[in-house]
Amino acid sequence: MKGKLPVFKIKLGTREYVIDNEKEMVIDDARLDKELVNQPTKYAWLAVLYGLAESNLEAIEEEEKQLYAVLSSRLRIGSGKAMTETSIKNHVMICDEYREMAEKRLIAKKYVNILHRIVRAWEQRMQAIMALNANQRQERSQFV
Repeated sequence: MKGKLPVFKIKLGTREYVIDNEKEMVIDDARLDKELVNQPTKYAWLAVLYGLAESNLEAIEEEEKQLYAVLSSRLRIGSGKAMTETSIKNHVMICDEYREMAEKRLIAKKYVNILHRIVRAWEQRMQAIMALNANQRQERSQFV
């Protein structure tokens, strides 16, 4: 994959978003003015997507806590004998329903991490565009 940036598919709720880094991250130095104008809009879209991913992760984590509480309550009531917290935790962790929720959380966390890095890359992209633009202005002023 050397030299090629990945395309990310991020699923939040029922929607799937595609981020084509190869296409989006390229800076057209011949049209820096356009790059400067378009950067904030693209950055804002990714920042909003990142915020949605964080909210989605928080909702899944809350759902996971609630599921844990329900499953551990069922175990306490249904066992008929005293159980240690470790024993309850171990039983809950192997429950299919809980493992599915934990997998859902891990995927959501992966999306948050990916989007966080993409947003940071866009911040660096803006700095690069500004530096290139300043260099071009300086070069033009030398020839005038």
